[in-house]
Amino acid sequence: ALNRISFKTDFSSVESDVGQIDVCTNCSTYRTDMGFSVKSTGGNICRGLTIHGTTNDGPRIGIGTSTPDKTFVVRGTDAEVVIDDIDSTDTPRLRFRESGNTSGQVSTDSCNLRFFTQSSERMRLVNSTGNVGIGTTNPLGKLEVQSSSVIGSVNAGADELVLQNCGYAGMSILACSNAAGQILFGDENANVEGKIQYFHTDDSFRFSTNQTEAVRIDSSGCVGVGTTSPARLLHLCGSQVNGEL
Repeated sequence: ALNRISFKTDFSSVESDVGQIDVCTNCSTYRTDMGFSVKSTGGNICRGLTIHGTTNDGPRIGIGTSTPDKTFVVRGTDAEVVIDDIDSTDTPRLRFRESGNTSGQVSTDSCNLRFFTQSSERMRLVNSTGNVGIGTTNPLGKLEVQSSSVIGSVNAGADELVLQNCGYAGMSILACSNAAGQILFGDENANVEGKIQYFHTDDSFRFSTNQTEAVRIDSSGCVGVGTTSPARLLHLCGSQVNGEL
């Protein structure tokens, strides 16, 4: 059953609909939908807001759609949701709750984008630099992961990734037993010029320059320079020298 309240106005002595409120009840499912429509600049009556009743999980709200499939749906060309904080705190935020308790937040402060779990900030994107900090609100490089602060500056030639901790600081490269972990070096001429690789198939470290392996350390600790099969603790092989130590 459909019940409607229509709003009309007089444009140039012609009565015209400018808006309406619809209440539609489905008797078989005991569901009620409410729709709010307004007149667009094109002259059509368009549904702006829908409150969609469901049988088991509460109402759903749709803006720009009459059939919202989630709790809140915004649909339209270039659809946007804007949170505009105009008080003195100037920290607009999107808050997430689980069973009534805050579980996470996304907010901005002085145009810095901040990510929280519960009430603790975990990551920040700094507006002035574009740097991302995990565990720090003042990242020293493009990406800084900090457990605790050691120093307040880094070398400008090595600030794309910063790892900082007062204790042991490091990163892990994990690969399957039939593969290798590696760090690759490249330039504008080739995306791989040099490599540092650890092969799990034979537990060897391999160092490459100019796209060619130059040094290998095998699983027994023997070092080969110019050879991939060192026979002694240090094995040198090349046009200028061929020897073993």
